[in-house]
Amino acid sequence: MENPKVTALMSVFNGEKYLSEAIESILSQTFTNFEFLIINDGSNDRTEDILKSYSDVRIRIINNGNNMGLAKSLNKGLRIARGEYIARMDADDISLTTRIERQVEFLDKNKHVGLLGTSWYAINGDGEKIGTNRAISGKHAVHFICHGSVVMRKRCLEKVGFYREVLELAEDYDLWLRISEKFDVSNLSEPLYMHRAHVDSVSTRKKLEQGLVVSLALQMAEERRKKGEDTLSAIDQKEGMKLRNQRLSASGIERAKRLSQNYSTWSAAAFDIGDYRKALDCAISALKLYHFNGQALRLLLKSWRRAHHGRPFGDQGTVLSNVNHFLINLSKQLVEAGVSLNFPGADKIYWNRRADDIDEKWGGERDDYELLGEIITSLKPDRLLDFGCGSGRLFPLYHELGIPEVVAQDISPKALRIAKNRYTFSNIKITDDDILALNYDMNYFDIIISNQVAQHIAPNKIEKIIKKLTELGKIIYVNELCNSEYLRDSFYLFKHNYSELFAKYEYQIFKKGMLGKKIWYLFRKNR
Repeated sequence: MENPKVTALMSVFNGEKYLSEAIESILSQTFTNFEFLIINDGSNDRTEDILKSYSDVRIRIINNGNNMGLAKSLNKGLRIARGEYIARMDADDISLTTRIERQVEFLDKNKHVGLLGTSWYAINGDGEKIGTNRAISGKHAVHFICHGSVVMRKRCLEKVGFYREVLELAEDYDLWLRISEKFDVSNLSEPLYMHRAHVDSVSTRKKLEQGLVVSLALQMAEERRKKGEDTLSAIDQKEGMKLRNQRLSASGIERAKRLSQNYSTWSAAAFDIGDYRKALDCAISALKLYHFNGQALRLLLKSWRRAHHGRPFGDQGTVLSNVNHFLINLSKQLVEAGVSLNFPGADKIYWNRRADDIDEKWGGERDDYELLGEIITSLKPDRLLDFGCGSGRLFPLYHELGIPEVVAQDISPKALRIAKNRYTFSNIKITDDDILALNYDMNYFDIIISNQVAQHIAPNKIEKIIKKLTELGKIIYVNELCNSEYLRDSFYLFKHNYSELFAKYEYQIFKKGMLGKKIWYLFRKNR
């Protein structure tokens, strides 16, 4: 097609699992005057074979010699795109059939709008809907856009530039901010896109890094507002990477402040356009990250008042009544918001933690939340058993990674009651049954997380527990608390070492490491 009105642009790297579904969703659009530009970014799975299986004349395939990354690949596509409009598409998502038609129709009628997103459905790895995200319209729409859902005018890119590769992980957000400074940005309220949340997605694997790069993009936007240009515009790629790396290596408290400020920005944006529920959620998320964020506290109070009452406080009696009601319900609000906090580790690290504790966790050894995220992502389990101390604190991780079935057992009934009140994830079953009484078949669980289990089990029961775990699981993660605080108490001394016991039941160590003062192991059943 020589003169397409739209260029649908997609980059794919090792996307064989969902690629066909994504391609079909574009080819089946009711709007047909488009070219489909697909960048194969050095894939080494079946991606190339899948792409070759399509003979639709609208498809143009560009093969990168090696993996260049998303920002570079998209820029490569933008340079050769022939459409008046650029419609983004991610290789693991789905566009509803009328998506491009609705967006083109809107842009044709609203010449002042340069960038247009849509509301979207969240889906899991099996394509099942797990939620709906209502996109915000108005002057702050730029802060609430799903990358894969956008259609933008090519002339906007010619005006502000393409994706800035030094801001990869937030290259889209940075571009939207730059476009919004020259053109209007909007969202369609109708959900026309399906965004997939699964363990292999970048937003799952690199959520923390993404949040920190987002904070850099927001800082650059503030610099442009005050000075007309930003630091990145005045330095070369090498210096830009230094700036990015400095942000990613920030200390724990600095990270907390940066990420908290992100949520404050989004809370203020939602408040300005009257979405007080979203403003409240973002303000609470900001305060959970950094308790001393004054802007977030003000926004929490303002948005809570508007969300629940729709009007300012009235006379003194009403003020006292409303404040009292707010204080009574504050803890419940925080608990509810905790399950939607949008990056790994937040719930565990920031739930009522002191700032110096945050710094110790983030600035020192990598904590087990991050480690387990990497382990679980690499193993891709369908069934997981969490047995041991504090299992509830890992629930946000299991939910975020989309594990279909999780069984959690904790020694402490109090901990279970707290977890039951705090979380309502449908894929996680909480039980206070003794592990020996759980009725599962041999090898039922793909992985078992046995976290600090030696703390709460008498030495004469440890071997029975390990025997049962080896029956239930194929791979078992164990960390053993080794600091002197527990070793002083003979109750916690473990007369065997883990490797000897697991070897007795035909398991072997295939990975081992240190986490602060703890030794962790991955055991696998002998083959």
